[in-house]
Amino acid sequence: MKNLVMLSALIVAVHSTNWTYAAGNNENGKMLFGECKSCHELADKENRIGPHLVGIFGRSAGSVQGFLYSEAMSSSAFSWNENTLDQYIAAPENFLQGTRMHFGGIPDPEDRKDLIAFLKTETLDE
Repeated sequence: MKNLVMLSALIVAVHSTNWTYAAGNNENGKMLFGECKSCHELADKENRIGPHLVGIFGRSAGSVQGFLYSEAMSSSAFSWNENTLDQYIAAPENFLQGTRMHFGGIPDPEDRKDLIAFLKTETLDE
């Protein structure tokens, strides 16, 4: 019975996390992406200073063909999801020491939630 309660709590937590990002403010997220778009492409599989973001959710970090990643990113063992993006966008160099993404981060959790919600609506096609 205890395991069933723990499993139920985990399922609620997972669904709550996904709902939180899905409920972000897409207009604010779009505005925030303005800071990202000089380096990252949303709709085309075109690499810029940073890799394209098409199909980022569920993709292994450091895996976009044709992009030269830092050793830290190419040897990392995580996939991009709402939680890893949230941590990375908050402070890239704190999340992954040695990353080449020299961006100060977005400290406000609501802004990160909005940006991630926007990315979910714009990058799922692969």
